[in-house]
Amino acid sequence: MNPRFAELRTLLNQDSLDAIFLSSLPNIIYFAEFAGSILQERGDAFLLLTRNKQYIFTYNMYANALKKHLGNFNLMQITQKTPLPLLLKTIVDDEKLGEIGYEANDLRVGEFHRITHLIPEKNFSPTKIP
Repeated sequence: MNPRFAELRTLLNQDSLDAIFLSSLPNIIYFAEFAGSILQERGDAFLLLTRNKQYIFTYNMYANALKKHLGNFNLMQITQKTPLPLLLKTIVDDEKLGEIGYEANDLRVGEFHRITHLIPEKNFSPTKIP
């Protein structure tokens, strides 16, 4: 198991969270141990870590490059038909996730509103990532 995920899973337990949603590119690269050259800009990918699984969300243009580095990630492709909020909702429903920590200092207001349009805002807690 990725030792950096152990840090995040400790945070899950400390803060009584079911998952952590990362939107900060430096944090995604650090915790997922991706080479920085794959992802170029903030918003190219998002990461969701639950107690048992880890998901990477990205667009088609990055999917093939990331597949080589995924390891034990579940790749979720963001498309017009399956936008990020819908993909998240599917996972939240399938895994019956309750409280989800998010990077309040990074997640954009518009992104937050699009996500909480499908998933109740009460399920989200601002979280300080170590």
